[in-house]
Amino acid sequence: MLAIVPFGATVALLFQTPTKYGSDRFRQIFIDHWEKWWDYRREEIPADQRAYVQKMVEKMMGCRNPQCGYARYVCPECHEERIVPFSCKTRFCPSCGKVRTDEWVNRISKELLDVPHLHLTLTIAKEMRRYFDRDRSLLKLLLTTAADAVSQVIALTYGDIRVGLVYTCHTFGRDLVFKPHVHLIMTKGGLNSEEDWVANDTIPGGRLAATWRYLLCHRLRQRYPRDGRLRSLINQLYQKRRGLQVYTDSFYPKGVAAASYIGRYMGHPPLAMSHLTLYNGQQVCFWF
Repeated sequence: MLAIVPFGATVALLFQTPTKYGSDRFRQIFIDHWEKWWDYRREEIPADQRAYVQKMVEKMMGCRNPQCGYARYVCPECHEERIVPFSCKTRFCPSCGKVRTDEWVNRISKELLDVPHLHLTLTIAKEMRRYFDRDRSLLKLLLTTAADAVSQVIALTYGDIRVGLVYTCHTFGRDLVFKPHVHLIMTKGGLNSEEDWVANDTIPGGRLAATWRYLLCHRLRQRYPRDGRLRSLINQLYQKRRGLQVYTDSFYPKGVAAASYIGRYMGHPPLAMSHLTLYNGQQVCFWF
C-alpha cells in the first residue's frame, strides 16, 4: 500500500506492506536478517561473486520501495497523482523474476520448432560439487560439456543431423542446496545435409551417460592437472560407475510446452512464494 501525505509544500512517501509478513515474506526475511547474515557468513560466497550477490540482494530489498525511486503520473484534467515505485528487475526477486521468466518463455517459444521435444537432465557427483562451488567459471564448462556430449551421441546414433538445443545450468535443487546440473531441451529429430527432417525416437541413455562422464572428467583433469585429490575422485567414480547420471524420460509433444518448462529453470526466483508457508520474524518454514 502506498500513502501520499502532504506536509506543506513537500510530499512524504510512506511505503507499507499489507502486513509485516504478508504476501512478501521472502523480501521481509532479507530486510530483517541480511545485514547480520552478511557480517557473519559472507565468506561462504565465492570471492568473485560477493559484490554481485550483495548488489542483487540490496536491489531486491528495495524493489517497489518509493524511497529507492519512483515515477509520478499527474492527470492534466483533474490533477490526481499516482506514484509508481520502481521495481528491481532482478532474477532473485520473487515478483520480478517471475516477470522475466514469462517474457523469456514468450520470446523463445516463437523461435522453437513446433515439434516434439525431449528433456534431458545431466548431473554430477556429490563429491564434485565443491570444485564448482569454489570456481564458478566451471559452470560454463559444465554447460558446454553437456551440449557437446549430446551432440556427439546424436551424431553417432543418427548420423550428421542438426538438432535444436536449449540448455541451462541450474545451481540448486528443490531443497535449495548447491547442486549444479544441466537441463537440456532438444528437438526429437533434426535436419540432415539435404535439409530433410529426420525423426529420432530417443537418445541412448547409457551411451550419453558414458560420453558425459568421459568428457567432463577429461576436461576437469585438463583444468586441474596437478590436483591429485581430483584424479583419485575421478578414478573412484569410474570404478563405481556412479555420480554422473543422465535422465532422459521427460517428453513434450510441442515446443511451447518445452519452452515453458525450461523457462522456469532459466529465470525463476529461488523460491516460489506458495512454498514459503511461515515466517514469524525468526523462523522460516517452506516445503519442497
